Amino acid sequence: MIKLSPKVKAALIKIDFVKRYEELVSDKTNNFSKIMDFIKELQTNVTEEKISFYFNLLKDERNVRLFLTLRAFFDKYGKQGESFLLNFLSKNDTADTKLISEAIMILSSHNYQCKAVLPYIYKYLTSADEELRYKSIIALGWIGEKNDFSKLKESVKNETSLSNKGYALSAMRQMFFRLPQLKNNILDVYRYEIESADNDEIIFVIGVCVQDLLGKKLYITEDEHGIHSKESADIVKTKVMKILSKEILN
Repeated sequence: MIKLSPKVKAALIKIDFVKRYEELVSDKTNNFSKIMDFIKELQTNVTEEKISFYFNLLKDERNVRLFLTLRAFFDKYGKQGESFLLNFLSKNDTADTKLISEAIMILSSHNYQCKAVLPYIYKYLTSADEELRYKSIIALGWIGEKNDFSKLKESVKNETSLSNKGYALSAMRQMFFRLPQLKNNILDVYRYEIESADNDEIIFVIGVCVQDLLGKKLYITEDEHGIHSKESADIVKTKVMKILSKEILN
């Protein structure tokens, strides 16, 4: 019987994981139990190589459900995973914006809430890469401090992407849920933006945020496919401006 060296064994194990991963990518049923078995094996007898292999899978979004599940369960690596991601961010600049953005999202998510990622969020809020700006904006809404509100305000003001502008407005709502003392600051931004808004998406984003912050019924719903309103953008805009005028005067 041939005795394999640890290096060769590791290489063969990696080949097996790659093969199984490709099978999961191709499986249109997105069998959750198979995905979880794969994840559990990668998170058993943890080594830095396993964490690195897992993390690098997040470059691939061919199977969106698989990608989202992998990202959601990365935090099961605990402190080892947190240290790995912070080390990755400290050694990478803009060489791989996709993985940088994923590291920021994972570290700021509810199970990590890692404040050590804030300097990287600040750094990439003005990146030339739109997705990296988007993920940094979202992350700042999740874990930003009171003093970070001004950074979100700058993103709303200066963002060249309408989608990212909408995300910055939504991130203010996320900040409010943790820091309700920012309510008036946020409403001031919403009032200023709604007055000049001529884009339906931005109007509906502000509408749903005002609806949540103030408990008003504007008949706007939000799901994984976007924001939906029973009324036109013009009607929503008029209602929101009226609500904010009364709220801010009071």
